[in-house]
Amino acid sequence: MTAFDDLTRLIPPPPQPLWANGDWNEVEASPGMELPSDFKQLMGGYGAYHFAEFFWQSGSNAGLNEGCRIFE
Repeated sequence: MTAFDDLTRLIPPPPQPLWANGDWNEVEASPGMELPSDFKQLMGGYGAYHFAEFFWQSGSNAGLNEGCRIFE
């Protein structure tokens, strides 16, 4: 069992995650680096999500593309 399996068992992902799908090649081109596969898995399962005011993530489509512009 992986950490992602543990997470989804404890905190089920939303049925239709916001910004969960996108073009990772486009997203990774902006900062010029490949994002970790576990991050992509987390985004695919949860999309834009907020974990108990402790951890939040933006989505891979417009949300993550916008977020990557911070690094430019």
